[in-house]
Amino acid sequence: MVYTKKTYIESPKGFCCQDITGLVEKVFRESGIKNGIMCVHSERSVAAVVTMEFEPGCVKDFETLLEKIAPTNIDYEHHKRWHDGNGHSHMRSTLVGPSKTFPIIDGRICLEPWMQIVFADFQPAATKWELAIVIVGE
Repeated sequence: MVYTKKTYIESPKGFCCQDITGLVEKVFRESGIKNGIMCVHSERSVAAVVTMEFEPGCVKDFETLLEKIAPTNIDYEHHKRWHDGNGHSHMRSTLVGPSKTFPIIDGRICLEPWMQIVFADFQPAATKWELAIVIVGE
């Protein structure tokens, strides 16, 4: 069986992390699948789906790490073509990746108690994002 659903997330500002575990679990329950695999995918090139302990310290550390690896205040080649100032957003998404895949065993998503599914928005402006969730199993 294959179950697919598209859903939306609104991001209020630039760098922003949102815990989407509840949203993903709701879609998972709708699927009725007990064993299989699930992919949660951001359909934009300036955002990512990650897992982390969703608490302010980890979110701040993640932001600090990304700023060191792909700083906001340098001139990216991307800016020369598009003049949109979001080269860092594309690089961050490239490094982190737009999707995560999760095993589903005995009717539960395999996450430890302190692991949440998080949507990371790297875009400078507020945006409405589309997520695709695909679950394959039985």
